[in-house]
Amino acid sequence: MSTEGRQLKSYVERIERMNETISEMKQDRAEIISEAKGNGYDTKAILAIVKERSNDPEVQKQFDLIVDLYRRNIADAERESETKMSIHMEGRDPVEFTAEDIGRVADALEPKPGRRRKVSAAA
Repeated sequence: MSTEGRQLKSYVERIERMNETISEMKQDRAEIISEAKGNGYDTKAILAIVKERSNDPEVQKQFDLIVDLYRRNIADAERESETKMSIHMEGRDPVEFTAEDIGRVADALEPKPGRRRKVSAAA
């Protein structure tokens, strides 16, 4: 066997041994996760902590700030859509509605493609 052949065979065998080790480690990891689950722990939360701890602390801090900002923006948007408005017209009960209601009405008033909207002339 040539030198190149022996060297190539060595690489292949080393990779095969590494693949076996990786497979064994994956099995060990799965057993640890299963053990934690069996003891009542939320394994998704545990894995999230493991992932978070593997990140660079500064990168994780920036990520957490962005996630917090997004959550606050979503909460603000949800509060805005839940905010009730009302119209008071003389002689009638007030009508309450949300910004979401206005959007549905606007969508309903949009002319459909191919249909013409009736326009009445003011006399």
